[in-house]
Amino acid sequence: MCHTVIAVGLITVSTAQGAPWPGAQPPGLGGGRSPTPTEACCLAGGDCYDFPPDYCLSWEGTPQGPGTTCDDPGFECPRACCFVDGTCQDITPSACTTQGGTSLFGSCASINCPEACCFDGGGCEDWRPTLCFENAPTPPLGSGSK
Repeated sequence: MCHTVIAVGLITVSTAQGAPWPGAQPPGLGGGRSPTPTEACCLAGGDCYDFPPDYCLSWEGTPQGPGTTCDDPGFECPRACCFVDGTCQDITPSACTTQGGTSLFGSCASINCPEACCFDGGGCEDWRPTLCFENAPTPPLGSGSK
Protein backbone atom coordinates (compact mmCIF):
# COMPACT_ATOMS: atom_id res chain seq x y z
CA MET A 1 0.00 0.00 0.00
CA CYS A 2 1.46 3.38 -0.93
CA HIS A 3 0.72 6.74 0.62
CA THR A 4 2.29 10.07 -0.23
CA VAL A 5 2.66 12.25 2.83
CA ILE A 6 3.83 15.82 2.78
CA ALA A 7 4.88 17.42 6.05
CA VAL A 8 4.09 21.15 6.22
CA GLY A 9 5.28 22.67 9.47
CA LEU A 10 3.25 20.94 12.16
CA ILE A 11 0.62 19.71 9.70
CA THR A 12 0.93 16.40 7.87
CA VAL A 13 -1.21 15.95 4.79
CA SER A 14 -1.76 12.49 3.33
CA THR A 15 -2.65 12.14 -0.32
CA ALA A 16 -3.65 8.49 0.07
CA GLN A 17 -7.28 9.55 -0.32
CA GLY A 18 -6.65 12.40 -2.73
CA ALA A 19 -5.37 15.88 -2.08
CA PRO A 20 -7.76 17.80 0.19
CA TRP A 21 -6.69 21.17 -1.23
CA PRO A 22 -7.31 22.75 -4.63
CA GLY A 23 -4.37 23.12 -6.98
CA ALA A 24 -1.10 21.29 -7.33
CA GLN A 25 0.48 22.16 -3.96
CA PRO A 26 -0.62 21.99 -0.35
CA PRO A 27 -1.16 25.33 1.38
CA GLY A 28 1.95 27.14 2.58
CA LEU A 29 4.29 25.91 -0.16
CA GLY A 30 3.83 28.77 -2.62
CA GLY A 31 6.32 31.55 -3.25
CA GLY A 32 9.05 29.37 -4.73
CA ARG A 33 9.58 27.23 -1.64
CA SER A 34 9.55 23.50 -2.20
CA PRO A 35 8.99 20.72 0.31
CA THR A 36 11.78 18.42 1.43
CA PRO A 37 12.10 15.74 -1.26
CA THR A 38 10.43 12.50 -0.36
CA GLU A 39 11.61 8.96 -0.97
CA ALA A 40 10.22 5.50 -0.36
CA CYS A 41 10.19 4.71 3.36
CA CYS A 42 9.73 1.11 4.52
CA LEU A 43 8.19 0.72 7.96
CA ALA A 44 8.49 -2.47 9.98
CA GLY A 45 6.00 -4.92 8.61
CA GLY A 46 6.08 -3.87 5.00
CA ASP A 47 4.12 -0.62 4.76
CA CYS A 48 5.59 1.89 2.34
CA TYR A 49 5.11 5.66 2.51
CA ASP A 50 6.77 8.43 0.52
CA PHE A 51 8.26 10.52 3.34
CA PRO A 52 11.17 12.94 3.70
CA PRO A 53 14.10 10.87 5.08
CA ASP A 54 14.15 12.52 8.53
CA TYR A 55 10.40 11.96 8.92
CA CYS A 56 10.84 8.32 7.86
CA LEU A 57 13.52 7.82 10.51
CA SER A 58 11.34 9.45 13.18
CA TRP A 59 8.76 6.69 12.47
CA GLU A 60 11.54 4.07 12.79
CA GLY A 61 11.40 3.48 9.06
CA THR A 62 14.16 2.82 6.57
CA PRO A 63 14.58 5.45 3.82
CA GLN A 64 15.18 3.75 0.47
CA GLY A 65 17.27 6.49 -1.14
CA PRO A 66 16.82 9.64 -3.21
CA GLY A 67 14.59 9.26 -6.23
CA THR A 68 12.72 6.18 -4.95
CA THR A 69 8.96 6.04 -4.55
CA CYS A 70 6.62 3.37 -3.27
CA ASP A 71 5.05 3.30 -6.74
CA ASP A 72 8.31 2.36 -8.49
CA PRO A 73 7.71 -0.75 -10.65
CA GLY A 74 8.79 -3.84 -8.75
CA PHE A 75 9.46 -1.97 -5.50
CA GLU A 76 8.65 -3.98 -2.35
CA CYS A 77 9.37 -3.45 1.32
CA PRO A 78 10.54 -6.45 3.35
CA ARG A 79 7.95 -8.46 5.31
CA ALA A 80 7.99 -11.60 7.40
CA CYS A 81 8.54 -14.72 5.31
CA CYS A 82 7.76 -18.04 7.01
CA PHE A 83 9.33 -21.24 5.75
CA VAL A 84 8.13 -24.81 6.26
CA ASP A 85 11.01 -25.52 8.63
CA GLY A 86 9.60 -22.86 11.00
CA THR A 87 12.22 -20.22 10.30
CA CYS A 88 11.38 -16.63 9.44
CA GLN A 89 13.25 -14.01 7.42
CA ASP A 90 12.37 -10.39 6.71
CA ILE A 91 12.59 -10.32 2.89
CA THR A 92 10.49 -8.98 0.01
CA PRO A 93 7.28 -10.87 -0.81
CA SER A 94 8.57 -11.88 -4.26
CA ALA A 95 11.85 -13.22 -2.82
CA CYS A 96 9.80 -15.10 -0.22
CA THR A 97 7.65 -16.76 -2.88
CA THR A 98 10.72 -17.61 -4.97
CA GLN A 99 12.31 -19.31 -1.94
CA GLY A 100 9.16 -21.31 -1.17
CA GLY A 101 8.00 -19.33 1.84
CA THR A 102 4.75 -17.67 2.85
CA SER A 103 4.81 -13.86 3.05
CA LEU A 104 2.94 -12.36 6.00
CA PHE A 105 2.26 -8.73 6.84
CA GLY A 106 4.56 -7.80 9.72
CA SER A 107 8.15 -8.45 10.65
CA CYS A 108 9.58 -11.68 12.04
CA ALA A 109 10.01 -9.93 15.39
CA SER A 110 6.27 -9.19 15.58
CA ILE A 111 4.56 -12.32 14.22
CA ASN A 112 4.44 -16.04 14.86
CA CYS A 113 4.69 -18.20 11.78
CA PRO A 114 1.74 -20.59 11.29
CA GLU A 115 1.98 -24.09 12.75
CA ALA A 116 -0.21 -27.17 12.44
CA CYS A 117 -3.27 -26.80 14.65
CA CYS A 118 -5.40 -29.97 15.03
CA PHE A 119 -9.05 -30.31 16.02
CA ASP A 120 -11.11 -32.92 17.91
CA GLY A 121 -13.03 -34.10 14.85
CA GLY A 122 -9.79 -34.67 13.00
CA GLY A 123 -8.00 -32.54 10.52
CA CYS A 124 -5.35 -29.91 10.96
CA GLU A 125 -4.89 -26.43 9.56
CA ASP A 126 -1.98 -24.00 9.57
CA TRP A 127 -2.80 -21.31 12.12
CA ARG A 128 -0.80 -18.85 14.13
CA PRO A 129 -0.10 -20.35 17.59
CA THR A 130 -2.15 -17.75 19.51
CA LEU A 131 -5.26 -18.56 17.44
CA CYS A 132 -4.70 -22.27 17.86
CA PHE A 133 -4.46 -21.95 21.66
CA GLU A 134 -7.71 -19.95 21.67
CA ASN A 135 -9.71 -22.21 19.32
CA ALA A 136 -8.43 -25.78 19.36
CA PRO A 137 -8.35 -28.40 22.10
CA THR A 138 -4.70 -29.29 21.42
CA PRO A 139 -1.71 -26.95 21.39
CA PRO A 140 0.05 -26.16 18.11
CA LEU A 141 2.44 -28.89 16.99
CA GLY A 142 5.48 -26.59 16.84
CA SER A 143 7.51 -24.61 14.36
CA GLY A 144 7.63 -26.08 10.90
CA SER A 145 4.83 -28.57 11.53
CA LYS A 146 2.34 -29.27 8.77
